[in-house]
Amino acid sequence: MHNYILETDRLILRPLIVEDAEAVFAWVGDEDVARYMVYNTYESVEQVKGWLEYLKQEDEEYHFGFVRKEDNMLIGAGSIGPTMNIETNEKRDGFWGFGYNLRKDCWGKGYATEAAKAMIKFAHEKFGINNFTCSHAVENKSSGRVIEKCGLHFVKYGEYTKLDGTCKRRSMEYEGEYLDSVIEGKIKKIGEKEIPECVSVIRKSFKTVADQFGFTQENAPRFTAFATTEGRLLWQLNEEHRPMHAFFYDGKIVGYYSLFLQENNECELNNVCVLPENRHQGIGEKLVAHAIESARNLGCKKINIGIVEENTVLRKWYEELGFIHIGEKKFDFFPFTCGYMEQKI
Repeated sequence: MHNYILETDRLILRPLIVEDAEAVFAWVGDEDVARYMVYNTYESVEQVKGWLEYLKQEDEEYHFGFVRKEDNMLIGAGSIGPTMNIETNEKRDGFWGFGYNLRKDCWGKGYATEAAKAMIKFAHEKFGINNFTCSHAVENKSSGRVIEKCGLHFVKYGEYTKLDGTCKRRSMEYEGEYLDSVIEGKIKKIGEKEIPECVSVIRKSFKTVADQFGFTQENAPRFTAFATTEGRLLWQLNEEHRPMHAFFYDGKIVGYYSLFLQENNECELNNVCVLPENRHQGIGEKLVAHAIESARNLGCKKINIGIVEENTVLRKWYEELGFIHIGEKKFDFFPFTCGYMEQKI
């Protein structure tokens, strides 16, 4: 049994002890929580105590209880350790796997992602692990979103069986590298003085899309890479009163987004972008998460976005962030199809 303690913004991750049995039973004894787990629903606190006693002897897998700081409540647990090859029952060299489990009343609040990222960081910093695996039942799509937010990607389908052999389920298997290059910057609301730099960031960012799909000033003059000007953004800021935010890193703007308030408590997310040299470092995800929270604070119930429909990679990225595709439309002035996505918030 280990004695490591990890800390995140909202959680303390600590070793589980036998005295946690009653709190743990709140989720392992819940059929809804256990439905997609490898274990069967626990029937008593005494049964939980037996499992916690067993953990005292565990020396390869690191189990943590997730304690919520605000009320010191144990709300879940998880573990991380060497990945086992199911076929050979041997360790998979250089890979560690992780898992998590939460009380049902704590689902959908980001705790699982927060805890999982802390365990991944722990494995990397303490043991030098760079490659990680995780899986979930095909039906458990919310767990898949947690795994993807931790930087893993889907690689194949598999299957697993409950510990007592009563149920076999199809699974989705994920792999990924430790994202040690994630930039820690700040998202700030911008004003008129930052408009010129924002225009530059938007044009440079969308130019890579134009180059990829063959858009030019001649065949797509209204595309963002060519149509964005200081005058246009100043109009949006001062006349349309669009909230505008930028991601600042090392004193420079490297990412941007704006919101356009619509009727029926909806808003449109516009010009989400990150400079090419700063991509794949978590900035885009942070901008979208910030935009969703900003929209929610403005009283919006739904956030909409338009994309280049042919850009399937971008569509998948937004889907992984919780957006759903709702339709498409072709305009004469664009050499591409406009795709439309939304997310209820």
